[in-house]
Amino acid sequence: MLLISPNREFICIMDNSNLYQKIWEILERHYCVAEIPTEQFQPPEVLEQQLDIAIPTQGINTEHLLEKVKTLLSYTPNTRQIGYMTTLFGGRVETAYAGKLVTAMANNAMHTYKAAGAQILVERKVIDFMLESAEFQEGEGAMTPGGTSSNFIAMKMAREKAVPGAELYGFDGRLYRAYTSSASHYAIKAAAGNIGLGEHNLISIPADKEGRMDVQALVRRIRADKQAGFVPFYINATVGTSVLGAIDPVDEISSIARAENLWLHLDAAFGGSLLLNRRFRKQLNCSVADSLSWDAHKMMGIPLTCSVILVKKKGWFEKAFQAPSQGDYLFQTYLEYNPGLHSNQCARTNDALPLWMALQTLGKDGYEERTERQLALARYAAEQISNHADMELYTEPETINVCFRSKLLSSKIICQILEEIHDIKISYAHLQQNTYIRLVCVNPDIDNSFIDMLLNTIQQIVISET
Repeated sequence: MLLISPNREFICIMDNSNLYQKIWEILERHYCVAEIPTEQFQPPEVLEQQLDIAIPTQGINTEHLLEKVKTLLSYTPNTRQIGYMTTLFGGRVETAYAGKLVTAMANNAMHTYKAAGAQILVERKVIDFMLESAEFQEGEGAMTPGGTSSNFIAMKMAREKAVPGAELYGFDGRLYRAYTSSASHYAIKAAAGNIGLGEHNLISIPADKEGRMDVQALVRRIRADKQAGFVPFYINATVGTSVLGAIDPVDEISSIARAENLWLHLDAAFGGSLLLNRRFRKQLNCSVADSLSWDAHKMMGIPLTCSVILVKKKGWFEKAFQAPSQGDYLFQTYLEYNPGLHSNQCARTNDALPLWMALQTLGKDGYEERTERQLALARYAAEQISNHADMELYTEPETINVCFRSKLLSSKIICQILEEIHDIKISYAHLQQNTYIRLVCVNPDIDNSFIDMLLNTIQQIVISET
């Protein structure tokens, strides 16, 4: 195909089939072959000077564009690389990633049945499966663009319970308080600001050494706040903290929530996938909560983003989302099948199909095996670290996060050398006056020999740097 540029020059553009074929060849080389290429690391200030990424005045031809894409990917962290361990996601279910390609090309907006058709039915089946896993059989759920959004929606619903009509008229003039642990995700604080509560009215409750909320401290603070004239209305308990992977004592906290008539939300964005493990499902007992957030793109190997907010009882979405009722130009037919009525978003991407495709291929049993594999890797890593004379394990892992440090060299230095020299991306965290390497065993594709190699590499770094 020939296009004429503004200066009357001819630009050769490939037909669509050739374009997609070329793009796929690039993707295949980076993400689908046995030997996955690693990122060419450069500091950002250096890379910014090297890359030709400025927006041109006149368009470039497709071959030139494809060369730019190749260069960009060579300097982009490869999340399929076995050494990519810096986030709470890792590893992948390939059918889910294939599903992401399908959804990108189909480009259906998931707010109405008219726009998405059968994809709405798929989303409903996925949400029903997750409600069943959380033992919220009488509840409802919605897809969201991430755990931060899910946690925000939960606090909106809690506000509506405490102050009926708050979605339309705001707070009623009384001073309200919400509670979360000091180890919880910053998304909870952001939610307090977003609903108009104010971040300083979200009270941080101390956590113990293992990262779990101090229940007695929670009781004391609620009592003190009530005596001071505040109105408690919401408690957030974390199922899988970002650093330690700790689980708050849900049963004890739920007893307090019931006694005080407070909304109990479980931020299970990270740990919600443990509901796919029968042993952990019984231990977590999420059925005592009012709502739960769950990110399938973390432990389940689903591409970003794939998140849900689940509610134990139906009706709260309708109370918390009044604005969509004004969209009569959109929501015209099959209202029960229009998810946009229960969402902060209007048009949104189809995040359910990749998860549905993964569930189709792995099934319930396959996902239980996946979680067992992740938990076993964490146990093995903790055992090897405990037996290492020059390393210190922070605490036995409750889930899949293993925090440890060298007794001889800064964790920050070790993580930097692992990234820049050894193609291993791993993070560190501050815990009790020290900095610890944060190993998240979320990728079931790694094995014990990789753990051994990682610890040996760290030991060699320590020897060379001390």
